[in-house]
Amino acid sequence: MNGNGQVGDFAEDFRQQVLVRAANEDSERFRLDAFTEEYLEYLAQLGEVEDPIVCYLERRGLRVNAYSADRDDGRLDLFVSIPTEPTGREIKTVTRDRVTKGFGWLKRFLEFTKDGRPDEIEASSQAFDMVLDVRDLEPISTIRLFVLTDGRTTVEQIPRESWNGVPIACHVWDIDRLSRGAMSGKATEPISVDFVRRHGRPLPCLLGPEDPECRTYLVLMPGQVLADLYEEFGAKLLEHNIRTYLQARNKVNKGIRDTIIEKPNRFLAYNNGISTTAEAISLQGDDRHGDLGVARVEGFQIVNGAQTTASLFQAAKRDRKDISKVDVACKITVVDPAHFDDLVPWISRFANTQNKINEADFETNHPFHVRLEALSRTIWAPPVEQAQRQTKWFYERARGQYQEAKGRQPTPGRKRQFEEAYPTRQRFTKTDVAKFENSWGQLPEIVSRGAQKNFARFMKVLADRNAPEPTEEYFQWLVAKAILFKRTERLVDSLAFGGYRAQIVTYTIASLSRLTAQRIDLDQIWRQQGLGARMEEALTLISKCVHRVITSPPDGANITEWCKSERCWTDVAAAAKEKIPSELIDAVSSVSDSRRLPSSALRSSESTSDEIEVVPGVGSETWFELAQWARQTNNLQPWERSLAFNIGKLIARGLAVTPKQAIHGRKIWAAATGLGFNGR
Repeated sequence: MNGNGQVGDFAEDFRQQVLVRAANEDSERFRLDAFTEEYLEYLAQLGEVEDPIVCYLERRGLRVNAYSADRDDGRLDLFVSIPTEPTGREIKTVTRDRVTKGFGWLKRFLEFTKDGRPDEIEASSQAFDMVLDVRDLEPISTIRLFVLTDGRTTVEQIPRESWNGVPIACHVWDIDRLSRGAMSGKATEPISVDFVRRHGRPLPCLLGPEDPECRTYLVLMPGQVLADLYEEFGAKLLEHNIRTYLQARNKVNKGIRDTIIEKPNRFLAYNNGISTTAEAISLQGDDRHGDLGVARVEGFQIVNGAQTTASLFQAAKRDRKDISKVDVACKITVVDPAHFDDLVPWISRFANTQNKINEADFETNHPFHVRLEALSRTIWAPPVEQAQRQTKWFYERARGQYQEAKGRQPTPGRKRQFEEAYPTRQRFTKTDVAKFENSWGQLPEIVSRGAQKNFARFMKVLADRNAPEPTEEYFQWLVAKAILFKRTERLVDSLAFGGYRAQIVTYTIASLSRLTAQRIDLDQIWRQQGLGARMEEALTLISKCVHRVITSPPDGANITEWCKSERCWTDVAAAAKEKIPSELIDAVSSVSDSRRLPSSALRSSESTSDEIEVVPGVGSETWFELAQWARQTNNLQPWERSLAFNIGKLIARGLAVTPKQAIHGRKIWAAATGLGFNGR
């Protein structure tokens, strides 16, 4: 059938983006992985999933395309992709039988992890890690199965089942549902909660004072209801950017858990409660007679209370404790939709009393991203090779912006002009920025922990350092890193390593950054909108070295987990330094030590002679110590650590420190000493 209107536009755009991701369009495996990656990025943005791993396994009536094993919550997510391979705006129908078959593949995989033999799978493959991850996930509290398709299906719900006593929730995502979520302009699909159906009666409440923009209700929430909501919606229930549960690692969380288990009737007295927001509320009863209750809420979100909520879930579902006597103080603030984006971050910020929430928690409207978006709409990239037409790189501050902007074009001709100005392959997102920067900043072990955790780390550093808005120069350097990252992905794909593509790419770029002391001419990459032959040769050699190290973990450890460790990065860096020819590294490094500072988002001031003299006067060993201290404490941004190390190398070699390096070096020194570094 033809896909008319916005859904057809979205479907066509989605498929084009999949083709851009696929390094080899003739390979069904690459296309299937690209399809899964693109789909999961949307679901992560919608708050449905958190950092799933794309991993393909097919054998004897089972198939899996991705998985996520959350050891903290005991939650297992399994995904299977069913692309329909239509043409243009066509949307094909996916029958109930195909959907059921997809869920059958995933259920047989569960049985394989229980009864099968992992040694039937290549031990160095990512699928082997997946089987062990699922097998070692104990206890499992919740299993969610997902069928992902770019077709259209009438299957909306599958009856809940269980596996070994663990409830299974089956979720179907088709192109209609995905486009609704992507084009809604919201971070997540709205959550509707019917308390009468769940609890048998409305939740008692008190009315707060009237306000034209919001109104607050004080509610007594049964702990079991809250735990059930978390089981059903998971991280989606918590505001997307602050869904952090620290697993009873500090006094606050340990105290929550101890109270639930030992003194549940005192939980209301001891606990601060939770703060929530909603878009609409339905009440029953009469406040004048003292029997007012909340019957239903629409667009329900927990903006403060993630640890309380997850602790209740842990106690009820994993520890099998009775929480029927636990009640939670709950503040529900119903916000006027016109003021939702403005008020909710402030409610979240001021409601928090247990753990500090950083400015990074409100990332979509962070000045860094707002400015980056503005730059991407105005800066034209140089034409590629002999082409005369210039293009732009489109930064999606929020998912769906690209499709929305294209959809606003009034005619097909204008839509084509938009696509020519903003090619699909030149679109990038917030999590992409974090991958580009932290890979270049030599933090591959952080990037390997998943897009959301990596992004949270990136934003935390920005917030801690109070970085000013990015400049035009920074945007060009960022695009150069994007080109470097995307080209490395294609090179790695062409080498057919058989798995761990994401880890190989980030470790390859981090190794290049370290080997060259970040002396890569990002300005030249921007001007050429591509890499030279020698650069690609270096990336190819480095990626082979990286693959050897990460697929040979100590003591046969899980490779995926191994890549998340600092020791892995230490071993990779040492191997690359030993194996990669120095003449090749010299060939791709900038010949001049007067290179610009490529990773800085800060505006530079003019140099002074004092700074030029002071920075070298500190001594190379002290700059090396500062870089090491910064890495151990995470007190400085990656580019600051790298610059400190590079300044030390220049001084040790008797080379001059440039004025711009001196300016930034002085700022880094002041920041480090202010944070406790005891320099000589």
